[in-house]
Amino acid sequence: MAALGTGAKAPDFELKSLHGKRVSLSEELSRGAVVLAFFKASCPTCQYAFPFLERLHRAYGRKGSTHERQPQGLKPASDRESDAALKGRSSTGRSSTGGDLLGTVSLIGISQNDAEETAAFIKEFGITFPVLLDDLRSYVVSNAYGLTNVPSIFYVAQDGEIEVSSVGWMKADFEDMNRRMAEAGRIAPAVVFKAGENVRDFQAG
Repeated sequence: MAALGTGAKAPDFELKSLHGKRVSLSEELSRGAVVLAFFKASCPTCQYAFPFLERLHRAYGRKGSTHERQPQGLKPASDRESDAALKGRSSTGRSSTGGDLLGTVSLIGISQNDAEETAAFIKEFGITFPVLLDDLRSYVVSNAYGLTNVPSIFYVAQDGEIEVSSVGWMKADFEDMNRRMAEAGRIAPAVVFKAGENVRDFQAG
């Protein structure tokens, strides 16, 4: 069975975070679109892709979600100013046109590892978006989404329809999600690839 493709309905689920809090897809979708990123800690392509996903989270990640955010440190002021400029915001988190500008898309990782291995992955790769734990006995959520490889990444619109289904690292799919997240937040797309950075077009999962 191949991973669920575009146009399919995203199966609802409820999983626990590393902190034991239960999070459901339906609850997250009630507030906006969701990006689901399935991974395994030992997967080299996951290790390559997730720092780029972290950049999307920092650019657009939803504020005020009911589940816990992973702890993160503040960037130096100069970096915050640079990031804010790319997103059309001031460094205080307010839009450059006045008023608060909160993201409407959440990014959620789903780990196929135990809590200890997942926590080590999060720490090593600087992940601050929420990560949930699939059931290691049955992989019920991974199987519901038809996973055969990781990373598998799905952009789920607020109505529950999968609009992007991406397996492995696909730069074009990542850029598509960047555009969609910007449109959802009604801001210009963030510059997520650094100047001079050699980003691969494709890497198999």
